[in-house]
Amino acid sequence: MAIDIAGYGQARRGLGDQYAASAARNAYSQFLARTRGRRQIADVGQQYKQRFPSFVSAFQQRGLSGPGVSSGIYQKALSDMAKQQFKDVNDIRQGMNQELQQLGLAGKELQSQYEAQLNELEMRKAQDIAQQAAMLNAFKPFIGG
Repeated sequence: MAIDIAGYGQARRGLGDQYAASAARNAYSQFLARTRGRRQIADVGQQYKQRFPSFVSAFQQRGLSGPGVSSGIYQKALSDMAKQQFKDVNDIRQGMNQELQQLGLAGKELQSQYEAQLNELEMRKAQDIAQQAAMLNAFKPFIGG
């Protein structure tokens, strides 16, 4: 009953390949999350830029903004609009950060699983070697040793 060292090497490579593929998927998911978050932030900024001229125009038509006009209603509306934009961008950032944290944790779990599987494989290999050695020691009296 010989020890299949090549089988252990093959199993080890298989674990490494599986881990590498999972880690690559995780890294790509993180890249996509960042890209998606940046795009959403840019979209929010663009939406506010597009709405701003009509927003200002609406106040100008009512005589609440423009040269020489200092309207508290207009100032409050501008402030509210800026606060809402900040909130929208902040919500996107928080969502992106949460997703990245979850993916980071998943990456750490992948690493931990890989190391545990590798340790299990190495332990099985050591047990098989010890078992073979014990069996050979049992035959020592019969072969003159």
